[in-house]
Amino acid sequence: MRAARNDLQDVQEQKAVLDQERQSSTTMRQQLEAELAAIDRPIKEAEHNHALKVRELDLYHTNVKAAQELGSACPTEIPFETAENAIDIVDSLGKYIPEPERDAALKVLEKCRAKLLRIARANINDTVKDLRAEFAIEIEDLFDEANPYNRGDLTATVSGVNLDVRMQGNFEGRARHSQEQVDMWCIEAGGLFKKITLKNSHGTFSCTSTTKPADLMASVLEKAGLTNSWFVSGDEATPVMPEPLPPPPPLTTQRRQQLASELDALDASVVTFEARQARIIEQEADAEQTIVRIDQKYEQRVQDWGDLKIARAGRVQIVGVIFTVIGGAFVLGTVGALQSGAEGAKRFLPIGIGVGLPFAVLGGTMIIGGSLRKKRVREQLAN
Repeated sequence: MRAARNDLQDVQEQKAVLDQERQSSTTMRQQLEAELAAIDRPIKEAEHNHALKVRELDLYHTNVKAAQELGSACPTEIPFETAENAIDIVDSLGKYIPEPERDAALKVLEKCRAKLLRIARANINDTVKDLRAEFAIEIEDLFDEANPYNRGDLTATVSGVNLDVRMQGNFEGRARHSQEQVDMWCIEAGGLFKKITLKNSHGTFSCTSTTKPADLMASVLEKAGLTNSWFVSGDEATPVMPEPLPPPPPLTTQRRQQLASELDALDASVVTFEARQARIIEQEADAEQTIVRIDQKYEQRVQDWGDLKIARAGRVQIVGVIFTVIGGAFVLGTVGALQSGAEGAKRFLPIGIGVGLPFAVLGGTMIIGGSLRKKRVREQLAN
C-alpha cells in the first residue's frame, strides 16, 4: 500500500510539473507571437498601403478606359442606365486634380451627357403625354363606374399641358363639391397638368397644380444626374505607381527567422507534452487501481478476521450454555432429591452444590464473555 501511494504521489508530482511546463510554454508562445507580430506589423502595413496604391492606379486607368468606351457607345443604351454608369465613373475620376488623360475622359462623358439629356427630355415628354392621356381616361372610367345609367356624360380632354373636363346633367352635387373634385384631381395628377378645368351645370371650376410639368421634368432629370456638368475637378493627387517596397533590414529578417524557429520548437514540444500526459494518466490509473485492490483485500481480511472472532465467541457461548445446563442439573437434582426425602440426600447435597454451582457460574461467565467479545469485534469492524 505504501509503495502504491508513493507511486501515486510521484505521478501527481509529475502531472504538476507537466502543467507548469505547459503553462510556461504557453506564456513563451504568447511572448514570441507578440514579438513576431510587432516585427510583421509595419511590414504588413507597408504591403497593404502599397497594394492600395496599386489598386487605386488600376482603378483610375480602368475608369478612364471605361469613360472612353462609354462615350463612344453613347447613347445607344437607355439614357438613365447610361447616366448611372457614367456617374459612377465621374465620381471616381472627378475627385482628382486635372490632368490630360482624366480631362479627356470626362470631356467625352460630358458630350455624352448632352446627348443623353436631349434623349431623356424627349422620352420624358412622350411618357408624360401617355400619362396625361391615361389620367383623362381614368377620370372618365371612374365616372362611368359610379354612374352606370349616365355613361359618357363626362368627357376629359387633354389640351397640351391642360386638362378640360365637361360634365352633363347635375350628377356632380353642389357647387363646392365640383371645386373639391377639381382640387383632388390636381393633387392626384402630381404635376402632369399645369391647369385642370371642370365645366358643369354649376359653372366652371379650375385648379392650378403647385408642381408644374416643367418642374416634374427637371426633378426627373436631376435625380438621373443629367442636369449638372460631368466635367468636374477635385483636389486629390493623381494616382501614380508606388515605389517598390524595400526589403526588411537583415537584423529584422534574422530575428524573425529566429522567432519562427523557436515557435516551431514549441510546437514540437507540444507533441511530447501530449505523450507525457498520456503516460502520466496511465500510471495514475494503475496506482489508483492498485490502491483500490489493496484496500478491498485489506477490508476482506478484516471482515474474515471479524467473522472468525464472532464465530469463536459464538462457540464459547454455546459451551457456556452447556456448562450452565449441567451445573443447573446437578443443583436442581440434589435439591429435588432432598425435597423428595430420598435416602442419603442430605449427604449428597454439598457435593451436588459444590459440583453444579461452579459449572453454572462458569457457563454464565462464558455466555457473557462471548457476548462482550462479539460486541467488541463488531465495534472494531465498524471503525
